[in-house]
Amino acid sequence: MDLVPDLEEAVRGHLADLGFDVRSIGEPGSGFDLVLTHPSTRVALGVAIMAALPSHGQAKLPAGKVVVAAPNVSPQQGARLRAAGAVGFIDAAGNASIEVDGLYVHVEGRPPTRLSRAARLEASRGWSSRPTGLQVLLSLLTHPELLDARLADVAAMADVSVATAHRVLADLTSQGFIEGRGGSRRWLDRAGAVRAWIEGYTRTVAPRAKESAYVTDVPPTEWESRITAAGVPAWVTGGAALAALGSGLRPVSATVYQPGTPRGAPTGARLARPRAGETPTLFIREASWHPDAYPPGLAPELLVYADAMSSGDPRVISCAAEVMRDVPDLRNALAPR
Repeated sequence: MDLVPDLEEAVRGHLADLGFDVRSIGEPGSGFDLVLTHPSTRVALGVAIMAALPSHGQAKLPAGKVVVAAPNVSPQQGARLRAAGAVGFIDAAGNASIEVDGLYVHVEGRPPTRLSRAARLEASRGWSSRPTGLQVLLSLLTHPELLDARLADVAAMADVSVATAHRVLADLTSQGFIEGRGGSRRWLDRAGAVRAWIEGYTRTVAPRAKESAYVTDVPPTEWESRITAAGVPAWVTGGAALAALGSGLRPVSATVYQPGTPRGAPTGARLARPRAGETPTLFIREASWHPDAYPPGLAPELLVYADAMSSGDPRVISCAAEVMRDVPDLRNALAPR
């Protein structure tokens, strides 16, 4: 039985393989996590991701043409989902049955999968503790104006669906981090939210970061200035960022975020894949925010700190604690309680 590290990621991949266009767009309160379209029909389908299906009775589904995504869906559960109003389902293994408005998709026989322990734990937590929720929280912490912005603006900056932004804000409210509604929200415990973000990021996001390793003749300490000069959407983090901040650290490699799946150098520098026994000097990671969210150059200070803490390098960790101790959010969040 295969382990699935992330249900949404697995489902997205299977739906794309089936020819669907998958978008993270929804409306607050709709209950949808994704929206699907298919070249054979203009109908938009909503996807409701469920960490578990009820063993008896019918699942409560959002209104509309909904496809249910779950770790595993048995034939009996599939029948109950259709009885509850779903137009189909898909599971983490890729088994699917979708039938609506002339569109017919059927895949069966793939062996069942199960969520990894991290994914099961993640599903049991509030929305603000999930990877997409942490994206929203980082955007709120690094863009003060977003706290009073429209849900659509929050979602666009964090590169998540409107429905996800709505759920995260509701979860942050229920946990006592913020209060109020659109246009009148305010922080009740910003320091606590910073601590929650750092803990969530270092536990669930950093270990699963998508990155590609390269060797290059560009010194690690030069990436920040090159990216800034080029004005391309890319951001240096970790030890190389600390060096750019004047720490005196001499990193042996640089880590750079850029939008989309990592494919190559953000400034056109020559890169090569490391040969056997060769030490990478550049790691390119996929950025989980809108390309216009931050000026090119350095990643947000909170992210630089969290990546340094996740590096496992005592020099980088010590340097981050020293260099970033005067960042207001970090000073307040990490002060003795």
